[in-house]
Amino acid sequence: RAADKYGVRLFATLFPVTDELNDVGGFKFPRSKAHLREIDDYITAVVSHFRQYESLWTWVLQNEPGSGGTRVAMTDLAREVYDRWLADFPPEERGEGYLKADFTQEKFLTYYTTWYLNHIAQLVERLDPQRGRHINPHQILGTLPDYDFPAYSKFLTSVGASLHLSWHFGMFSQREYPLGVSLMSDIIRHNALGNPFWITELHGGNVTASGNVPYCPTAAHTAQYLWTAIASGAEGVIFWSLNQRAAVMEAGEWGLLDFLRRPSDRMLEAAKVASVLQRHGEEFRELKPAPAPVTLLYNIASLRIQRRNAVALPSEFRPRIESFVRNGGKLIVTGLSGFYDEDMRCLFMNGFPLKSCFGAEVSEFKVAGEYFTLGEELPAHLWRGILVPASGETMMTDGGDVAAVRNRYGRGEVVWVPSPIELGGYHRDMAPLTAFYGRECRDAIDAAPASFRTPEPDVLMRTMRKEGVLTTVIVNKRPESAAIRLRTGRYGVPRVIYGDASVKGAQVTVGADRCAVVVWSR
Repeated sequence: RAADKYGVRLFATLFPVTDELNDVGGFKFPRSKAHLREIDDYITAVVSHFRQYESLWTWVLQNEPGSGGTRVAMTDLAREVYDRWLADFPPEERGEGYLKADFTQEKFLTYYTTWYLNHIAQLVERLDPQRGRHINPHQILGTLPDYDFPAYSKFLTSVGASLHLSWHFGMFSQREYPLGVSLMSDIIRHNALGNPFWITELHGGNVTASGNVPYCPTAAHTAQYLWTAIASGAEGVIFWSLNQRAAVMEAGEWGLLDFLRRPSDRMLEAAKVASVLQRHGEEFRELKPAPAPVTLLYNIASLRIQRRNAVALPSEFRPRIESFVRNGGKLIVTGLSGFYDEDMRCLFMNGFPLKSCFGAEVSEFKVAGEYFTLGEELPAHLWRGILVPASGETMMTDGGDVAAVRNRYGRGEVVWVPSPIELGGYHRDMAPLTAFYGRECRDAIDAAPASFRTPEPDVLMRTMRKEGVLTTVIVNKRPESAAIRLRTGRYGVPRVIYGDASVKGAQVTVGADRCAVVVWSR
């Protein structure tokens, strides 16, 4: 009633506290057939009651689905679903046959998650067909194999994510948190498959005990995460949470309000961001993330297999890769990419299936020390791949071995460096790696609507575009102000609409650990 009165739109999450755990996450699967019937009764009662309110906008079917595990506990319900699923599962995909890895349990976890979410969605849709249906995957970089986003697109109207820096950002340092927000937003926007994407839960306040890392965003950090999400295409951001819980798990944590129920500096800064969006609503309307001329490729099967061994290149992607290159694309392949297929068979034995496209075969990988220099240029990590060229032209040698090739294939080309140069650069010296990609991706970088004129360490930029307008969000994570020189092509008239920044020509100066939003017009 209060939401109706004050014009608040509600995302309503169906499942309550998990009583037996005294936590706030909720259970992932029904405990039995009887429990499923109780769940259905609960959903029927709650949805039927609250559907009368205009403020109710979207039902969140389950809080943070996905366990990140490898097996489903075989209850009477799970066993019944498993037996039906297995009967329809092609034998060749069950891990049956000579020396094939068995991922049946992991694949069933993915299926069972989908089955349960679809069960909830169908019941909610029957009871309240006018409202949206939503989920918020969490721990995205670890739980992606649990999710079947194409299947979800049939019963969801939007897709979100929980981005809790204290829980979910373990591979990032705090200065890289905006990069993590950017990466995870891109993954969810891609997997929303045309549906709207939201940040359903963004880290709101202090965490003292309930996360992996004690952390409290500053007001400036809150703005950085908000603007990064917006520039990544998020249609909305919801904080976890407005006020702190009073007891048990997460007591006294996560809130945008302080203990005296006053707005924190984080909340006041979020309000400033909201006011900018309101004042410049017409400019932001129809803005979309600018298409990226360079794309990072990943696959979910590889993430599943990597829990046991190295990276995988499933067979379903090989014809797509060949077609992409043949039709004029450029592919840069590094590290141990393609070591396994989806059944954990080594692709470099018994005839590498992408030899014609990549222009070479791998002789072997040698452990070369935690960090080493490839040739005279690129730092690399642990494994040194040795190539035997076929149609490929040698790009780099190392100790008499071929370390990299360039291969023309159709109208496109492949650059293959089978050593982990990204890890080497990330942990040692990024300058050689940056120079390598600067050379290999120069045409694509120059074609981008906005780009850095020179490398800018610890600076993140996201770009949005519509006809006649370019909007850049620039996050400076350096401990001092940064003068950042940009290329903006046809967009040459700048206006700073948010942030501690100034613009002179195509140079934007942003304060230390601050972000700025600049609108460029033709």
